[in-house]
Amino acid sequence: MEEPDDLMVESTIGEALLLATDHSLLVLGESVREAIYRRTERIYQVRREEIPGKLQVFHLGLQDMLGVGGTRVLERMITKNLCNRLGLSFANRDDWTLVDYVNAMSEERDETRPQGRKPRVIRETNESEVSGSSSEPDLLLSE
Repeated sequence: MEEPDDLMVESTIGEALLLATDHSLLVLGESVREAIYRRTERIYQVRREEIPGKLQVFHLGLQDMLGVGGTRVLERMITKNLCNRLGLSFANRDDWTLVDYVNAMSEERDETRPQGRKPRVIRETNESEVSGSSSEPDLLLSE
């Protein structure tokens, strides 16, 4: 599985959620991340790509595998990473799960996005687009 591109804010919450989940599970090690995905698919019939649409089932699967405490810690990591990818601030709510956070983000983005306008995406630029002497990748906001 490829490393998530940490420089890109995804255009949809679902895409960003998958990358945030990949990145957060990697803290446990690549083999553990893959084992969690395999078990989630085998036992709960949720493939990695289906997680955004079956988030409650994924949450319950994590609780089964990691316990309530382990799931709470991992879901906070996923949520913080997701907020970062979407350019949102993280506000800790002790009684919220990943499902609650994603639902709240979805509602907020739906309410604040102008009708008919696509979400903005941050992308890496090449040298011809931006002049500067920094060795760090430059980022541009595009529609």
